[in-house]
Amino acid sequence: REYGGPSNTGKLDSYSFALDGTGILGIEDLFIHVAYMRQKVSHLNLDLQTEVPQDSLADEHRFVVSALYNIELNDETILTPFVEYGSINNDVGLKGQTKNILTGSLELNEGSWNHSIAYSRIGNSSESTSTDSEYSLSITSSYLFNSGIEASVGYKYSNDSENSYTHTAGGSLSF
Repeated sequence: REYGGPSNTGKLDSYSFALDGTGILGIEDLFIHVAYMRQKVSHLNLDLQTEVPQDSLADEHRFVVSALYNIELNDETILTPFVEYGSINNDVGLKGQTKNILTGSLELNEGSWNHSIAYSRIGNSSESTSTDSEYSLSITSSYLFNSGIEASVGYKYSNDSENSYTHTAGGSLSF
């Protein structure tokens, strides 16, 4: 508790609400998620030696809305688009620091094959600095053998707020 920050007050003074639903507006296979979270902040120590002044603190508020839809193309093939938007006000308990996240993906399940592509963008801003952005793009494919072994390969390209670009590739076998 010495570090403080969102929800780290030692009291039951933070809360969240979520609403999930399927078949919204009579659309079968549509899934919707909406959530709100308030996280109380009483104090914040960045490194147990630097106490953030009280006038720089504010309760963190998070909001998210997402939807996915399963499109059955045939008996063995399902295409699933997904989109999500999230917003964080007073990120980590710092007044005026905001984060907006937009994520979209497309997944194709075809028999034993699974392919997906996902994009995510994070916009960061505060009262004292201009907006900067981070983003990532990832592509994965996997195959599930009759034995229960799954082989996967993937690639991710990302750019952080300091314009540092990263390329990551990998593979896995799992049982």
